[in-house]
Amino acid sequence: MIMVKYEHGYRLAYDELTDTLYLSIGDPKKATDSYLDENYVLVRNEHGVTTGITIDGFIDRHNDGSWTDLLILKYLPKFNMLSLSGIGQTQNDHKSAIGVSSVAPNGEK
Repeated sequence: MIMVKYEHGYRLAYDELTDTLYLSIGDPKKATDSYLDENYVLVRNEHGVTTGITIDGFIDRHNDGSWTDLLILKYLPKFNMLSLSGIGQTQNDHKSAIGVSSVAPNGEK
């Protein structure tokens, strides 16, 4: 299951199965350009403007000490890092902790 929430103009989605965090400004848009940076963050741009990022190993990076908020703020400087609180908790704990809805990849709840 993928957990999705909208906060402060951003869409946050976390896939617990793959430990992947998806962040976008608003709903995801088709990128005109994308690249993998030196920290293995996938950056999506639309006509030169960053519209979203994908971070594989979100929880693993916290556990191994390689996490830094700059992995996000470098590309989305106005993102509120507190929006990530509760990401990676078990599905039921996560829902009650931060009020997200669980959405299957096909859009079913």
